Amino acid sequence: MSNLFKLGSAKFQRKLEELKSAYVTFVTGNPALIEQVEKSLKASSYLFEALSKNYETSIFIAEIVSFSCNLFAYANSHLLNTKKFFSNSEANNLAEKIKQTLTVVEFSQAFVEITASRVGGPGARWAVITIICLIKVLLRCILLFLFDSGIQTSSLCSLTNTSTLMAKLSSTDQAAEESEIIYVGRRSGHKMRTLASSTSRLGDVPGSGSSTSVLSALHTTRLTGSEKIGECLHAIRPLVHVMAVGVFGTKSFIPWLSALVTDSSSHVLLQRTIQSTSSKKRLSYNPEETRELQRRYANLMLYLLRSPVYDKFTGPKLLKTLNFLSDNVPLARYILEPFSKYLPEWQKVYFYDWID
Repeated sequence: MSNLFKLGSAKFQRKLEELKSAYVTFVTGNPALIEQVEKSLKASSYLFEALSKNYETSIFIAEIVSFSCNLFAYANSHLLNTKKFFSNSEANNLAEKIKQTLTVVEFSQAFVEITASRVGGPGARWAVITIICLIKVLLRCILLFLFDSGIQTSSLCSLTNTSTLMAKLSSTDQAAEESEIIYVGRRSGHKMRTLASSTSRLGDVPGSGSSTSVLSALHTTRLTGSEKIGECLHAIRPLVHVMAVGVFGTKSFIPWLSALVTDSSSHVLLQRTIQSTSSKKRLSYNPEETRELQRRYANLMLYLLRSPVYDKFTGPKLLKTLNFLSDNVPLARYILEPFSKYLPEWQKVYFYDWID
């Protein structure tokens, strides 16, 4: 009987490996088709949300579809990445596992919160929010201080479509080959050609823009002490807000203000311009990190849509404006009327201070 069980288990595992191999081959061979499937899933969630009249339920269903779509897209991107790149370093594997866990936590956060609220009420929702914030702060601080990860981009923004990822993978070998012919001085920061640069396509100037873009794309910017504090403030901001809510309540301005001060302080500490002196030169952030800082700076506008400012000031005036436009602009009510009904529900889910 045990031999029969072992035989069946081995057959099942072999079949599972065959299916996995076939799926990996399909994903890597048909990136355009996979991208269309991902876009269709996202479009279906938006369409359902637009056509539904039960706004609270439609947001919940849309979050289920969105979470499934993000998980599907991330799994496909991970398959493409690991097929092209695989590191046997235990440190790198641990850092990548932490990043993967953080990514899944971030794009499932809203869905888990809504589920907890529907199942267990406000108490369960706040318990889930606190646990998620603790997990995110812990993982981000580990990446920042133990692995020197630098500025950490939002996982939702870094979900790359498969065609773009395939293009990046195909050009990475060329970029890595080009980067080998550039030497960067540890202290001075000056770029110099090596002897292998005689056949280079980077141009005649050692500090050309193409070489700079290659280097900035391949290397994470090392943060100074004050910049690490700024990144740490960004990481702990959601937890600071949740703790302040636990002490002062949801209607107090103190949690909102504490989150805004923490966020603003993080921006100030992370500001960096190219500084050069006779002894040292500090380079600016790479393009991906610059985009992340710009995204964070733009997100400061979302504080106008966060409670209690939204409840007492922004919300009533915004809804009043939408109703006025809906009543006086021809055909505008077909768009603005559903939007004005969805806005309070969206505000409850997507515009809190613990959401990045």
